Amino acid sequence: MKGLSKTKTKCLKQGSRACFYNKKEPKIIILEGPDGSGKDTIENEIHRLTDHKHIIINRFLASNYTYAKLFKRKNFKNICKKYLQLDAKLAEAFDGDVHMFLLWADYDELNRRLKNRDDHYMMKHYNNVMMLFSQYLLNTRIKHHWIRNQAKPEYIAKIILQYI
Repeated sequence: MKGLSKTKTKCLKQGSRACFYNKKEPKIIILEGPDGSGKDTIENEIHRLTDHKHIIINRFLASNYTYAKLFKRKNFKNICKKYLQLDAKLAEAFDGDVHMFLLWADYDELNRRLKNRDDHYMMKHYNNVMMLFSQYLLNTRIKHHWIRNQAKPEYIAKIILQYI
């Protein structure tokens, strides 16, 4: 697998829970992404694989930044600046123990998922949302990765756990 060590790739292929649980310290995992990208499902899968070892934050600064800009919330320019300042403090305070994952699915897959939820608004703004998430990731100091969520949740969770 591209970007992963041989040991991590072997662990991922074997799928052993021990590979994911025996890391020394709990980590902070931030799951970001648009509605329908699989954040809740992946969060549950990570907890299942690690017996709730890691702290998982489902939607955090990147989502607040993205939707503040998208909806042009009152004082959104100042708010977004403060989000980035808080981001820098978080990255410094936890010195590598915090990882952000932007989950995304391509337009057709996300459209299929959101139709089941009768959520047409998100699809109308899909490109803007993805552009704003990208803009945030260009400025974050937190370790971050893009994860295309079109595989089984267990597989996506294992990939995330390999990065931390």
